[in-house]
Amino acid sequence: MAYALPLPGAIAALYAQANATDELTLADRYALQAALLSGQMDEEEQQCINRILYSVRRGRVHISNKISALS
Repeated sequence: MAYALPLPGAIAALYAQANATDELTLADRYALQAALLSGQMDEEEQQCINRILYSVRRGRVHISNKISALS
């Protein structure tokens, strides 16, 4: 199964958005899943994902069932 690769800089933008809104939406989680399953991330993207997951574990960012931050 082929997974869509995120656009360059998309993971960093997702990290910034998650920190600004303090939530991780359903669309954000699918983007993270696609990036992880692609296996083609650079070091910066891996660090951003680790920071997002750390923020979720610490309770700084919560998991939202909203489709996106815009809805």
